[in-house]
Formats: sequence, C-alpha cells, structure tokens
Amino acid sequence: EARPAAKPVVQQPAATVAPAPASTESLPTFGTEAFNQLAKERGAAWLTSRNRDAVSLLAMWDLTGDETVLREAAEKFPGNPQVCLAMLNLVFTKGEDPAQQKKWTDRMIAANPDNPLGYHYQARLAVAKGDAVMTRAALELALQAKGKINHYLRERMIGAKEGLLASGVSLKDTFFLSTVAPMAKGSDGLVALSGLNVFFVDQLKEMKAPGRATEYQELAALGLRLAEQQRFTESPSLMNELLAHGQRMKFLKDLDPETEIANSGRSVAEELVVATTEGKALSKLLKEVAPAEQYLLNSPIEVQGQYSDRMMMDGEMAALRYLLEVMAKANP
Repeated sequence: EARPAAKPVVQQPAATVAPAPASTESLPTFGTEAFNQLAKERGAAWLTSRNRDAVSLLAMWDLTGDETVLREAAEKFPGNPQVCLAMLNLVFTKGEDPAQQKKWTDRMIAANPDNPLGYHYQARLAVAKGDAVMTRAALELALQAKGKINHYLRERMIGAKEGLLASGVSLKDTFFLSTVAPMAKGSDGLVALSGLNVFFVDQLKEMKAPGRATEYQELAALGLRLAEQQRFTESPSLMNELLAHGQRMKFLKDLDPETEIANSGRSVAEELVVATTEGKALSKLLKEVAPAEQYLLNSPIEVQGQYSDRMMMDGEMAALRYLLEVMAKANP
C-alpha cells in the first residue's frame, strides 16, 4: 500500500495570553469531577484566547477527560497528528466500532507517515481480523518509518502548562499537572505495541511445528527489531523501557543463540547477557521511583520546575535520573 509522501506541520503551542495571578486555593484531586469542573471554568478564557485551537482543546482533554472537547478537536483538525493519536487512544480504549478505529488509524498514518505508531495501530486492526499477513506487513512498515515513535507528549505537556498558568494555577500544581495529565491520557499509545503480544505468542506457538524453524526465527527476529525500536522514542518513559525490555528478553530467548544481531554485531547469546544486565539496572531504577516521587513532592520549587522541564523536553527517564542525582547530592 502506498504511503503518503507529505505530512503537515505539527501545530506547536504558542504563548497567547499572559499567566493569570496564581491562586493560593487548593485544587481538588486530579481526575475527580470537582477538579474537572474547576478546570473547565478556569480554562474557558484561555480556550477562547486561542480560538479553541488544537493545542488548547487537547490540553483541556488531557486535564479534564471531557470527550466533547476532544471530539471538537477531531472535527476541526482531523489532519493534526496529535489529534489523530488522541482519538486513536480513545477509540481503542473504548473498543469503539472497528470502522472508527480504521478511520483514525488511516488519518494518523496520513498525518505523519514517519511515526511508527500509526502502523502499530494498523497491525492491531489486522490482528483483530485474524489476518497474520497484513499484521506482519504493517509491522514491517513500522520498522521502515523514518522517525522515532512519537506520542507527542512534549507538545501536549507544553500546551497543558500554558493553559494551567494562564488559568492562575500555582507553579507547583502546574509542574505536576502538566506532566501527569498528558501521560495519563496517552497511556494506550504507550502500550500500543504490547497489544500485539498475542499475535506473536500465537504465531510462534504454531511455528514450533516440524519444518517451520526458519519461519519461527524470522518472526522472532521481527519481534526483536520492534522491541528495539520501542526503546528509542521522542519522549522515553519508564513504561516504554520496561515493556521494551520484557519483549526484548522474550525474543532473544526465542532466537538461535548463534545468530548475529546486525545493529550490535553481537550474537544473540551475547546480547542476552547485555540485556540481562540492563534489566537488573531497570529493576533497581524501578525500586527508586516511589522514594523519588515522595522526595519530589517536598522538594524546592526549583527542583520541581527542573524535573517538569526535563520531563517535557527529554522524557520521563531523563527527568527521573535528574531527580535521583539531586537526591544523591542532598543525601551524600
């Protein structure tokens, strides 16, 4: 199937209204109806100031979960890749009509053919139809895509931050909400590839039959390449790292130990040793997350700001490592 050659410029947030005086009022808990209602009330003027563009509508969706603003964005900006991905997250999470899922998958690919995520969703549709050939074709297209996996978290966090500041939310709450809200709404996209695990499990099980050893090795190699691709996203998250590592370990164990891996020059057996060591480091990091989050809650506002900025620009992994460095200096 031919892939579109051009992609539109991704709409970027731009400051359009000066921050309102920060309120000292405590906000309701994020995700509650009380919070959602307050966010809508406070954000109404900001939405108007931006003429209810894609950035502001997505930010309000991320903060409130109000489907009406997301569907407004979908109607107004169906070719915006950020909107397409938000709609994909919604229609797949809700299990909506496959026709709607296909519509937004096609729009996502057309909006940004260089983002492998669109092909991951295309593969999920093929799995639902039981079409193994189409599934593999879509996954090959994902690997051929020129760009990194992009969940557009950076753009959505920046948009949410602008809206929160313009609505008079304190810096402390802004730093927290502008990172947490987009991550929560993008959770389906973060695990889009893991949704294909059943395909690999079923297919590899069938290929254990006599005479299918070559097919087995080829499919396991495809899974390994996809796991490797998932490690390198525009905004690396801990969830991505953990999922990619689990998939990588599985496929390395499925492959012939003597096979050479092209991008590393190591054999599968050698790569498995490296991956096992990396897994131990990830397990150690995972244990440090809860203490780091507790430290962040009570840290100076400058540290919270740096953490938020690093999360936006470089992803959760970079932000977490920064925080651990700060903690280490504070407790030598």
